[in-house]
Amino acid sequence: MIRVNKPVQAPKVLRDRAAAARSAVCAVYRGARAAIQRGETTLAFDRGLYAHRDVKKSLEEAHHGKCCYCESKVKHVTAGDVEHYRPKAAVQQARTAPVERPGYYWLAYEWGNLLFSCGICNGTHKRNLFPLGNPEARARSRRAKLSAEKPLLVHPEQDEPEQLIGYRDEYAYAIDGDQRAEVTVNEMLRLNDRPSLLERRRDHLAHVRRLQEIATMPDVPAALRAEASAWLARSVAAEAEYASMTRAALRPSSH
Repeated sequence: MIRVNKPVQAPKVLRDRAAAARSAVCAVYRGARAAIQRGETTLAFDRGLYAHRDVKKSLEEAHHGKCCYCESKVKHVTAGDVEHYRPKAAVQQARTAPVERPGYYWLAYEWGNLLFSCGICNGTHKRNLFPLGNPEARARSRRAKLSAEKPLLVHPEQDEPEQLIGYRDEYAYAIDGDQRAEVTVNEMLRLNDRPSLLERRRDHLAHVRRLQEIATMPDVPAALRAEASAWLARSVAAEAEYASMTRAALRPSSH
């Protein structure tokens, strides 16, 4: 996971329509609060707004076409998801905990709550999970202060993920045992428990290390060494797949 830098200003469609959509969903919740909390009825959200093509395009560009969590390139196999950092419909403190309704319904159309992710991170693993360091501090309405929460999911846009999550070969780990990184990697996203992802990272890392050898071998033609060095430089850029793992592997302290 690397730091995501989104445009400060939301796409025009959100600037024009998000306030009205938020007011509408809040009104629905006020009118059916008890039934929604019991799960007898659900809030409806306008996917055509929060996942509007302009919103998705802006997110996709800011994320360089990568999942904000696992850093896999998305578009060659799927359209990708517009992900809500704080889940909009329901929340769970832990995978085995009860589902609590509603979620952060008033943030469904908030630019600051939207990210770009793959379907596996979002739909298979994260889903409604959003644990807090103190569950009693969870915001339950738009009047509550989100700043009082301590989310245990590392935020790709607001945090510095590479200061929290490191790599030993293809395996992610919590730097200095950081609780948020531990929960993010092992409980929420299961980044070390997905064979296909590990295989892809392992193959990528083998390629990186072979090119690193070529770039430093004096008996290799200079043009080939330069080409290998250029590829390595591209592999640590923000737009590169698995850039955080590659950066960790190429640091002198990693060898």
